[in-house]
Amino acid sequence: MKTFRISIIFLLAVLIASELFSSTVDQQISTILNAAPQERVKLMNEFKQRLSTMSSNERASAITQMRSNMQTKKAKTELASHKQQHNQSTDIQRAQQMNQKQAGSQAKQQWHNTSQTGTQLGTGTKNKFMGNK
Repeated sequence: MKTFRISIIFLLAVLIASELFSSTVDQQISTILNAAPQERVKLMNEFKQRLSTMSSNERASAITQMRSNMQTKKAKTELASHKQQHNQSTDIQRAQQMNQKQAGSQAKQQWHNTSQTGTQLGTGTKNKFMGNK
């Protein structure tokens, strides 16, 4: 019975320690990912030193966690970049359409002005040609 209690206590201690380890690794990884580039180098070196003191299972878990978080950050960055490029392309297309409409309106107005002037000239010329004044 005593060994059972000791086993249970040991198991609980291991679970609590692994949970504390996991949360502190999460915090450290989060701090690294959100740090400025110069600070990130320093924090990453500290993380590597911490890795060297861990057991092989803990180390593998921490490295996997770091890779996963870095890939997630990279994906978010790429997504934001793609959204920005899309927004810029959309803005350029809108500006081009606006310019085309404006140029079309100007050409239409110019054609309208020319056709009115041409009609007036044509009538005057027609009258003179036919002998009418």
